[in-house]
Amino acid sequence: MPNQRRVYFEALVCIVALFIVPAVLIAPTLKSGSLPFDLSELTLRAPWQEAREGDFNSAQTETSSELVQRYFPWYAFLNESASHRRFPLWNPYEGCGIPFLALWRTRVFSIFSLPLYVFPLAAALAVSVFLKSAAAGLFAYFAARKFQFSPLLALVAGFGYQLTGILLIGHWQPVSDVVPLLPLLLVAMQQLLLGEYRITALLALLLGITGLAGGPDGFIAISLFLLLLIPVYRMRTREGEGYIAPVISLLLATGVSLGLAAVQILPYAEFLKFGTLEDNYLPLIKLRDFAFILLSPRSVTDSIQANGAALWLPTCMIGFLLLPLWVSMRRFTVRIRKRRVEALLITSLLFALLGMLLTAPLRKVHGLSFFDSHYFFLPLPLAFLFLTATTAEEWLHLNLEHCKIVLRRMKYALLPFLALSFLVAWLLARHTIQAIPYFFPAAVFCVLLLILFIITLLKPRASWLVAGLCLLIAGNAWYSYRPGNHYTPPDQAIPDTLFVKSLCKENIRISGTEKLAQWPLSIHGISQSYSPSGILLHRMKEFNQQASVNPELLRLTGAGQLVLTKRDIQERFSRLRPVLNIQDVLPSGAVLLRDLNTHPLARISFAGRTLDPDKTAMLRPSGPPLVETDYIPATTSDTGKNARAQIASFASDEIVIRLEGSPTGILVVANSWYPGWHAQSNGQEIPLFPADIAFQGVELLKGSQTFTLTYRPASFTLGLYISAAALFLVLVGMLYYVRSIKRG
Repeated sequence: MPNQRRVYFEALVCIVALFIVPAVLIAPTLKSGSLPFDLSELTLRAPWQEAREGDFNSAQTETSSELVQRYFPWYAFLNESASHRRFPLWNPYEGCGIPFLALWRTRVFSIFSLPLYVFPLAAALAVSVFLKSAAAGLFAYFAARKFQFSPLLALVAGFGYQLTGILLIGHWQPVSDVVPLLPLLLVAMQQLLLGEYRITALLALLLGITGLAGGPDGFIAISLFLLLLIPVYRMRTREGEGYIAPVISLLLATGVSLGLAAVQILPYAEFLKFGTLEDNYLPLIKLRDFAFILLSPRSVTDSIQANGAALWLPTCMIGFLLLPLWVSMRRFTVRIRKRRVEALLITSLLFALLGMLLTAPLRKVHGLSFFDSHYFFLPLPLAFLFLTATTAEEWLHLNLEHCKIVLRRMKYALLPFLALSFLVAWLLARHTIQAIPYFFPAAVFCVLLLILFIITLLKPRASWLVAGLCLLIAGNAWYSYRPGNHYTPPDQAIPDTLFVKSLCKENIRISGTEKLAQWPLSIHGISQSYSPSGILLHRMKEFNQQASVNPELLRLTGAGQLVLTKRDIQERFSRLRPVLNIQDVLPSGAVLLRDLNTHPLARISFAGRTLDPDKTAMLRPSGPPLVETDYIPATTSDTGKNARAQIASFASDEIVIRLEGSPTGILVVANSWYPGWHAQSNGQEIPLFPADIAFQGVELLKGSQTFTLTYRPASFTLGLYISAAALFLVLVGMLYYVRSIKRG
């Protein structure tokens, strides 16, 4: 009984300790209201350059950044939609409107996005970071306990898993929503491999949650990892019988999880027909990436994001350095746990190597052109942490005679280990001419590990060893990532500069210079004709191609304000100069102008042009629109020539338009044409059709006074029904599982 109480007490202490890292991560945000992101790159862009401390160079290069141009604006929009009690189906701020939920990477259904529906933006992001880190630590601890580690040694796995780079500085990436769930998937998979096939329902639920969290690449990568784990686990542990039954159960769970995620998958599949996500941020996995096991990411490059492997592999350093000791003492270790840990490590390494072969072919598949190869590194930190924990625990249980044998064997294990390290050095030498000096951190950690294990040899106490390992893991994380530097004060997160105030003054959609494609103005609620996030609807892409040749076409977007450089005014936009009214000259050198001849967001046309399928569709900046419908007004009519269309309200998924007079003809709305939009007038639904290639057109009915355009995608509705049915099946399966456990 006293021993049992001690175990419970140690478990409680470990669980409490696992909240330290999440608390440290959000402490700066709680203290000052900062955002847990490094958004300093935002101030390199012209609208926010005034917010930089000290002098700034207006000619600074505006570089691409996933966080600044994509994920932070998406977080802001998700939070804004929740504050207005609107479901985030459609984003009206980018590219004249883009589907939002359908993009998948927006993580509308991720469990770690829930704080964005409840709290203000800064607090929501802080809570989300806290939940990811806490869940990762607790779930890794739980998985280690299922691997039969003692509470204190399980703490090593949980604590180290929290300090994975992706959770310290990359917690805005979609993969960060998957990391905490991997240990639970591993536990469920282990039970399945042990013949507990009733757990299939729980595995399906976990896979469904994972799929909703991390995007299609996360779903595919995790499924492939679990599938690869089956043969490796069987061959290495010899637990359970056969391969067919667990494979069938996994495939069944994967199928049900696809049903659970149908509410996300079907809108995404629809989006792939009409648009694409341009992603130039993701490098391929290369063999030399494994060099980061022994190097600080900042040793080779000043930017961790230059190599995504750097977010994962420094976490593996301690386990890698313990490999010679582990190999030397394997003979004296617990057989079952040894084989389970080695099965996990082998599978993780094979999976990472597999990523080098599969990523390029996967990116050629339609809809996976942005496949994130770094998902293939995801299991490695957990595997190396388990190796660290099992090495430490088995070391504590060695008697004096066995210790002598292990130490004698070390000299044989060190030789191949050094050879491997020299291989790493050679790979690095091809990457940087100063590779060898960067092994200094690894040498320091190796010496500290040696000292730590010598101390525990003299006084074998688990608490000392665990504390020492946790300090080394924390030191490695700090050395590699400097997580304390990755926060943005509230006054710098969304700077309200004079430039931005000028843009917001009239609340008009803006267009102009192509540099706008790097300005995420949606964080200020500014609508723009370009899409900084990289989302391109095919029709909008075709429109932009013609607008690049004839900038007058930008008037069709309803953009009343233009941001132009002096070069733009002198060259591409020179024909518009007589009708451009200067509003402001900005500190960056750009000029804010009002286009006096721009079209309104909703306009009435009394004639239309048909689209000839045999010829290129050429747009005109004025005159009848190009329409793709059987209804075309025959001639220009004087009837209702004084009629006007006025936007009464322009919400994210609903546009209300009032008509003055009783015109007939075509109503053109400068909102991106996309399936799922519906038009109603006087309680009657009227078909929408493409107008001017990229926008929405609708036939005006005589006597109509109001038109309401609503976004209700059928793909979302159908997906919702399928997900509900799949969830019902999962709940029934889990209920059966729980009852069978109680009976057993």
